Amino acid sequence: MHHDLSISGVYNVTAISFSVYLICRDDMPLSLAEAERNGWHINWVGYETP
Repeated sequence: MHHDLSISGVYNVTAISFSVYLICRDDMPLSLAEAERNGWHINWVGYETP
């Protein structure tokens, strides 16, 4: 199944974690299992501000 996705933002940010919510433009739910099956992942870089 193909989803047209967008990310609305980054939420619940802490020093060790954050959340993102994927929005499916076709209103179909996206499960973690489906994301893993498709090899989807999030690349991110963190840095400390002075």
